[in-house]
Amino acid sequence: MIPPSLGRLVPLTGGGRLALVAVAVIFVVIRGAEARGTVPFWAASRLDDLLIMPLLLTVVLAAHRLAGRSATWVLPLGHSLPVLVAYSLFFEAILPRLDSRAISDILDVPAYAAGWLVFQFLLNKPGESTGDNGQSDRS
Repeated sequence: MIPPSLGRLVPLTGGGRLALVAVAVIFVVIRGAEARGTVPFWAASRLDDLLIMPLLLTVVLAAHRLAGRSATWVLPLGHSLPVLVAYSLFFEAILPRLDSRAISDILDVPAYAAGWLVFQFLLNKPGESTGDNGQSDRS
């Protein structure tokens, strides 16, 4: 049984629950396998890039709800799309110029975008309404 307060913070209904758990489990398994050197480089690098947006944006969604948004509030495109753009620009254009260990790979950007789509269509769903905070779902 999932505590009601947790259901208010993150999209834990239907496919959203399964998608979030799948994303988190894949991320942890890949990180562990990568640390042991048992995962192909292409899988680790592409899967990390694919999974970062759903994980990051779900944390942002939960933070908004924790800060007082209603349980049914969803992250608007005006919030999630700038995260995608900023993340892509920072890690693929800016950081490689500032740190010689960072490598720019333009193929990471479609992976970030695919992860953003996973968040938008599978995870960015209204949570279970408790009707206790009175916040508007439209802001």
